[in-house]
Amino acid sequence: MSSTDELLIGVNDSAKSEEQTLVRHDTVRVKIGEWEVDSVRAEVSRDNECKKVERRLLKLLMLLARHPGKPVTKDVLLTQVWAGKYASNDTLSVAISQLRKLLGCNANTPQYIETISGFGYRLLVPVIPLEEAYADQNEAGRRTAAGENKQKSPSELTQRKKSQKRFLMVFFTAAVSLVVFFAIFFWMEKSQNINNDKSENNNAMSAASIDAVLQHSFYQKARFLLEDDKRSHATIQEAKQLARALVDLFPDSAEAYALVATSNKFLYFYSGPIEKKAFVPEIQQSVDAALNIDPSNLRALTEAWQYYSYINIQPRKAVEYLNKTITLNPSDGAAHAQYAQLMLALRNFDRAVHHNKVAATILASHYSSASMIWIFQMSGRYEEALAELNKLYSVMPDSLDYHRSAIKLYENMGNEEKAFELYLASFKRVGYSDEQIKQVETIFHEKGLKGLNEWLVISKKEEKDVGQHTPPYSFARYHAAAGNAGQAIEYLEKTEQENRSVLLWINADPKFASLVGLPRFEALKARLGL
Repeated sequence: MSSTDELLIGVNDSAKSEEQTLVRHDTVRVKIGEWEVDSVRAEVSRDNECKKVERRLLKLLMLLARHPGKPVTKDVLLTQVWAGKYASNDTLSVAISQLRKLLGCNANTPQYIETISGFGYRLLVPVIPLEEAYADQNEAGRRTAAGENKQKSPSELTQRKKSQKRFLMVFFTAAVSLVVFFAIFFWMEKSQNINNDKSENNNAMSAASIDAVLQHSFYQKARFLLEDDKRSHATIQEAKQLARALVDLFPDSAEAYALVATSNKFLYFYSGPIEKKAFVPEIQQSVDAALNIDPSNLRALTEAWQYYSYINIQPRKAVEYLNKTITLNPSDGAAHAQYAQLMLALRNFDRAVHHNKVAATILASHYSSASMIWIFQMSGRYEEALAELNKLYSVMPDSLDYHRSAIKLYENMGNEEKAFELYLASFKRVGYSDEQIKQVETIFHEKGLKGLNEWLVISKKEEKDVGQHTPPYSFARYHAAAGNAGQAIEYLEKTEQENRSVLLWINADPKFASLVGLPRFEALKARLGL
């Protein structure tokens, strides 16, 4: 038997133990290690020590207690303890820390709760359900008859018998009503308990299924191959085969289908212009299958917005999936960053700024990102763009991002001298000879940036990225700056044929402002959903 099979058996046994109910969902009191936990009073106690427990912490502890000695994934804990509310891994980590403090242990020397790095948590101590005996105590009241013991008249005796008869009828009716009431009550309670047990078992089986996929060696190896910095076309193909095998094993798993989408996405980007098209249909099919199984699966949602952002370019569809991703996981910095870029593409500058700032609070790397410069300069907020440019220069003065951003910003501001100074730095960076440097200096002094752009596209046919990307997109930019509208649109259409996502920003980029209103340009925007 393989280690994979043993792992699957362990997960299935965990699900069965839930049915056998070591600790039921409705258990009132349990003993966890040294501590007695009372879920009604929301307190833990040992010896003469008693502590109150916040309800959500109690729910977290009782969920771990249903799987003593077995790991419980972060996803399961977040889904069941914070159902319907936003919670991140940090939220869970803080809650576990509070539980440890409550129980008197810590992460370095865990006595009660062990952290399983990158996976979840495990309760280390035995769990014993405690039976509660509740006895209803009825108080008996005694009535003392007052008055004299005297002889009653026949009329009085008749009246007394009638009163007693009425009393017995009322009593009998009330008794029957109570019996019916309690019968209905207990039937409803039993039905509710049965439904709760079914729901609990379904949740347990669902959690077990998710655990089975995440813990499977196929899943783990595929993830490793895809996230390895040394990945190649061959290793991505291997990851795809593992992902497909996982779908065969778990045909109802959104995670498995999402992993197929991820592997095909990598193959798309690692293939040539002709070969990559073959992977597009399977990416969409896998994403759709994953979201049909679980519309809230974050991996599937991420693959969806990336697919519509970079492959089958539909910005409004991408925004739809980004909205869902951010709603479910507001701490996803990459989602906020991409949302900002799509808002820029759709010319919603205020929302672009907002989400880019949110991304910067989450992603450390976003401090030096050029994206905020582009947003500010495309919306005409040049002073703010300059401040962001200086920030980028302070950490990445020789980066391509800095040169691209600076050239475009100073061009848009009309500062041709500064823009040309940055062009020269880029020309030297890509290996221009001294003779070529003298030539471009002469062209600039005679014809300005318009003449330089015309020289770059017509005479030099520059294919290197000197600050305006690479052909055919760079040729479109050079022609637009030189005033050649028809040629600019022609090269934009060639860029469209290559399916390059850089086209998303043509409606917001001042470089192409002169093309707005031209039929071919407007048709291109419509095809891109802009």
